[in-house]
Amino acid sequence: MLSLTYSFVLAHLVIVQYVYAYIHKAYYPNVSFSTNESGCQLNTTSRLYHDQQNVQKMTSQFNIYAELAKGIFGIFFYGSLSDKYGRKIFLFVPVIGNMLNCVLTSVGIYLNWNIYIFIIFFFIDGCGGSWGLAISIVMSIVADVTVPGKTRMFVIAMTELSLGLGIVIGSFTSGFIIEAEGFMSALLISSCCFGPSIPVIGFRTRNVKQDKRSTKKIRNSTCC
Repeated sequence: MLSLTYSFVLAHLVIVQYVYAYIHKAYYPNVSFSTNESGCQLNTTSRLYHDQQNVQKMTSQFNIYAELAKGIFGIFFYGSLSDKYGRKIFLFVPVIGNMLNCVLTSVGIYLNWNIYIFIIFFFIDGCGGSWGLAISIVMSIVADVTVPGKTRMFVIAMTELSLGLGIVIGSFTSGFIIEAEGFMSALLISSCCFGPSIPVIGFRTRNVKQDKRSTKKIRNSTCC
């Protein structure tokens, strides 16, 4: 769970920072927003301040379009399908979707494509359910392989701890990786971080399926 969360967070933050840098370079190529002024001493009437606000506004608009394209609509039916066909295959889906997003976006950065082409890559990620489906399936696996009580509470706590660590580490290291390796390499690193989770999903994850007969019995008993 740690590597999954870290990869999702790192990819998201890298793309957001790249979009900001792309818009800055495209619209204000000869303007630097770096100043020695503190936050309390900013001149909010200056042209530089308004230019920076405009870049932030356009970046926010792109993020809205990207999230709308992603939609994460897959989570609404992948979860129920995992009850029938098993969790394992549907844990691969968001991993593959985000890896494709990272790789394709890396190609786009290398070839300097227009950032709005990246919305297609976000849509691909959304078709895979993205991070929402991954967390949902992991929690479903925890519920499948544990019994109610202290054991389940402990496993859930450890899962949430790894989730939190992934978010913190991804947020902390993203800036350092971008500064040291650049945006394209940072996305490739994010994609590679999915590597440790793939054999774990393939060989260590129990593919628990819902028993149709037991479900049918439960429904019949409920009706009675």
